Amino acid sequence: MTCLFANDVNFDQFLSVINSCPFPENAVIMSFSPAQAVFEKYKYNEKDLLLTHEGRIFSEDGELKWRHIDNMMRMVYLGNHHPIEILNDHSEKLSQTTSKRFDLILWGKRTDLKNEWIEQQVPHRFYKYPVDSSAFEQGRVAIEVERFMDNAGKAVFSRFCRVKEIKGEKNAS
Repeated sequence: MTCLFANDVNFDQFLSVINSCPFPENAVIMSFSPAQAVFEKYKYNEKDLLLTHEGRIFSEDGELKWRHIDNMMRMVYLGNHHPIEILNDHSEKLSQTTSKRFDLILWGKRTDLKNEWIEQQVPHRFYKYPVDSSAFEQGRVAIEVERFMDNAGKAVFSRFCRVKEIKGEKNAS
């Protein structure tokens, strides 16, 4: 059963929550600060976490996300486990929802089997997508997203599940 937990916490509690979560080896972090954007396999780094304005750590098991608001960090966990006592249970808000997964395709198409993705429309080379596979010569990278919708079909919650390589499209001959 999917759980929803949230709370506003101070910075020490924020670090404690993240440090105590049992993230799996394949977890990915996506975080943003004025100095940098991070999108890589998760590894605890206190200095970088304290500088973030917002971010998320996600895997198939769940997603823990945060946003800096005033002097607090708003933290939300959406996933299969309740990871932390300090977060309040709001799981009842999911009881009238249905979920559906879809792929959010990222910029860049693989031109060879290296971990380099080129996007002609930007133009820019993207390195360091946290993807281990190199299955497709012209592959793309996508984030699998789970969206929770109410009875009217309106999205009320969503979470990132994983980063994956998908088959790319072929150019017209």
